[in-house]
Amino acid sequence: MATDFSSSADGPRSARIGLAIDLYRELWRLAAGRRGVIFLALALLVAGQSVRLSLPYLAAQAINVIQMAGPNCLRDASFYLIAVFCAHVLSWALHGPGRIIERKLAMHIRERLADELTGKLFRLSLAWHEENHSGETTHRVEQSTRALFDFAQTQFMYVQNVVNLIGPIIALFLLSRVTGIAALIGYAFLVFVIVQIDRGMMRLAVIENAAERRYQAALVDAMGNILSVFALRLEEATRRLLGARLAMVFVPMKRSIVLTEGKWCAVGLLNAALWCSLVALYAWLARRGAGGAAKPLMVGGVFMVYQYTQQAGDVITAIASFYQMFARHQADFASAGPIKEAPIDTSRLAPTLPEVSDLLKHSSTIELADLTFTHLHSRSEGPALDDVHLRFKRGARLALVGESGSGKSTLMRTLAGLYRPQHINIRIDGQPIDDLHDLHDIATLIPQDAELFEDTLRQNLTMGVDCPPTALDAAIEAARLKSLIQMLPEGLDTVIVERGANFSSGQKQRIALARGLIAARDSSVLFLDEPTSNLDALTEAAVYEHIFRLYRNACVVSSVHRPHLLSRFDEVVFMEHGRIVDVGTASDLKERQPAFRLSLEKAASAAQEEIQVKMTSGMGRGPQVQG
Repeated sequence: MATDFSSSADGPRSARIGLAIDLYRELWRLAAGRRGVIFLALALLVAGQSVRLSLPYLAAQAINVIQMAGPNCLRDASFYLIAVFCAHVLSWALHGPGRIIERKLAMHIRERLADELTGKLFRLSLAWHEENHSGETTHRVEQSTRALFDFAQTQFMYVQNVVNLIGPIIALFLLSRVTGIAALIGYAFLVFVIVQIDRGMMRLAVIENAAERRYQAALVDAMGNILSVFALRLEEATRRLLGARLAMVFVPMKRSIVLTEGKWCAVGLLNAALWCSLVALYAWLARRGAGGAAKPLMVGGVFMVYQYTQQAGDVITAIASFYQMFARHQADFASAGPIKEAPIDTSRLAPTLPEVSDLLKHSSTIELADLTFTHLHSRSEGPALDDVHLRFKRGARLALVGESGSGKSTLMRTLAGLYRPQHINIRIDGQPIDDLHDLHDIATLIPQDAELFEDTLRQNLTMGVDCPPTALDAAIEAARLKSLIQMLPEGLDTVIVERGANFSSGQKQRIALARGLIAARDSSVLFLDEPTSNLDALTEAAVYEHIFRLYRNACVVSSVHRPHLLSRFDEVVFMEHGRIVDVGTASDLKERQPAFRLSLEKAASAAQEEIQVKMTSGMGRGPQVQG
């Protein structure tokens, strides 16, 4: 079974693996402010490895002294052996500090790259995040940052290989020019073979990364939706899906394994043949002598050739490994390409002109006209919002009502700056404002989904932002969260597990609501996208009363599904198919709009059924703790 991910992985540009210079350019850029450390680390590593190049020479001299069998041979040989040990000590004295500096710099580089990528993700549009799976996105960030980190902290390997390749070849040239030339040609051929094989492996690595991200996305979905998996008895079906996704990872991996073993076989055999040939060539040349006459062959010279050819051969073998690792670093680092190339949501992040921002903050009335918005990859024929006209007054309470898909959430997200409308006209206190596309400067949206973080309750409420105790207490009171906190032994320091699994749906929604109220404490417009949908009717009514008092000087706009709340709002905005059909009080709309009246009847019927179900499920049982 073969699958082609080339068109679906990262796109035509980001799937392309960059050249080696790209990794070094990125390393250099992220090391800004500490670039001198790079040269210091490289100098220490090069010096340490250069000292090691003297080891074969010193050992060969000791062997030659012993072979000569002079009266002081043991004393002279011991001098060279002591020099060998001292060279080892000096090498480590240089190499060790160099490695420490190198690895600390690698941590700094990874920290900066991770911060850049997450910062970029927070500057992308909501539409981009909706189109890209969060599991794949996190995998791209982790894979890219880990790749550059590993690349930065393994530069000693490349330094070691360069020194151990160039140094022995120079030494062979000094011992025998013919042997040096033969070594240079042989090792160049070996490198050519390695590069040709690894090019194919690099292409396979890109395909494998794409398949791995699809597997990771499925795994994140399965673990994140574990309740649905258990409740619907989908364990086996989910296992089959995960197994199928993992099998797609193994398709390119199996081909890569065959290529890898073939490469090692070719490199090992060619390397062995080369060093044997070089030693034999040197021995023959040395034995033959310059004039062709036979002369004594010094064992130390043969040993030096053997050691230097072995060192160079080990480098070639290491190159086969490191080049594969380097290719993997390139492929993994390139996985962040879609994030880097994604356009920043300039509309949401662009600062509003100071004079316009001042008008917004002190406005009494904001009028919207000709608001049109269409989702980028929408499957519906019409726009999500079509020619919307609406007025916001400071201190007013507006309820958005309509069937699911009528555009209520899209309207609030667009005005909060999460979506960029195709067209909109905004007037502030009757004054038209050009180039103003939303109200994100003065508006905060509290969504329906209660997204909690694995941290303390306090951190989930404040998110690390300075919050006056009075504002924190007011939000807790408004969200009816105080009684819950008093029940918790550790109070605000209680740890919330992943996705808030240790709290009920109602409790999670109240925590998320309190967090939203804290974030919106300075907002003039508050959008509520059904943040109380999991609360019972009495608690929900009490929450809205607290919110209205807490934000009495702001315009509160809320999506409402339960009819009992409508009487608490000044106006009701009835929406259908992305358009505002009518605006008025609940009683006025009930008389004027049959569709609105029908929706109220449906909602009332659904609420009655919900009450009956709760009453039936509670019969025969003791009192339950309400979430």
